[in-house]
Amino acid sequence: MTSTRPLTLLDQLHELTEEQVGAARSLDGARLQKLTERRADLLFALRVALQDPPPTDPGQRSALAEAARRLALVERRLATVAGAVVDTLDAVLPARPAPTYGRCGRIHGS
Repeated sequence: MTSTRPLTLLDQLHELTEEQVGAARSLDGARLQKLTERRADLLFALRVALQDPPPTDPGQRSALAEAARRLALVERRLATVAGAVVDTLDAVLPARPAPTYGRCGRIHGS
């Protein structure tokens, strides 16, 4: 595996995460699910790629560090947007009581 593979994967993850932010903002659940599945594949590929020794070239190391920082920033944006979506849905959707067991052992409230 070449030393540019992790950088390529980090760049792909960055682009995909940007798409996830857009899907979350537009409440496109189906698209978000597909992107999340692709993300899992890319993260696995990155884990495999990172098992190789890190690059010795300072420029490559710097590029990897910068790509990781950029990915971390967009991941924080995704977490913020996802949190806002959950808060909005909690405010809009009616609360459902938690299911409980009745005296006869049947579940009520579901």
